[in-house]
Amino acid sequence: MSICAHRLACEEETRHQRLAMLRHALQQQGHPSTLVRHRHGRWSLKSGGQTVYCGGADGVYAYITQHGLILVPADDDNLAHAVQRLIDGHLR
Repeated sequence: MSICAHRLACEEETRHQRLAMLRHALQQQGHPSTLVRHRHGRWSLKSGGQTVYCGGADGVYAYITQHGLILVPADDDNLAHAVQRLIDGHLR
């Protein structure tokens, strides 16, 4: 595996882990959510009629809605804020 392919796989795994953390936090609040694996290894999170992606690279990631709205940076400090915005539904 080349260095670029390895780096891409690591970044995809990081995005998946960040979405899994968001899913876990939403489920702890009693809001069902589902992780969906799309073609080419892309992941999304479906919760309450919203679809959320994790975008970024090189250690800088953010939660992004399907409409292109950046929710918050995808880190542990902002996880609760992302959950609250998804639960409240003030995304558009």
